[in-house]
Amino acid sequence: MYKALKRIVVSEKTTDLNEHGQYTFLVAKNANKNQVKQAIQDLYGVKVDNVRVISLPGKPRTFRGHRGWRHGLENGTKKVIVSLAQGEKIEILPR
Repeated sequence: MYKALKRIVVSEKTTDLNEHGQYTFLVAKNANKNQVKQAIQDLYGVKVDNVRVISLPGKPRTFRGHRGWRHGLENGTKKVIVSLAQGEKIEILPR
């Protein structure tokens, strides 16, 4: 179940969302909303209200092969934005 979560995403945008009780995680591509919700509730001990899923496509890449230049795609990723119940909080970085 914990294999569904890869890592938490920390950026300026996600830090602003954290103030409103929303947290962003990178998750496994085969993870669904219920698995992510259960993993976060078990791991952090918080109540999750809503889970929104964002599937990101892979980026195009060009690389040099033994038969010339090859074109391909990186693997895509999946992000989730988790909204917590009122008053719940996840401590990301120790202060």
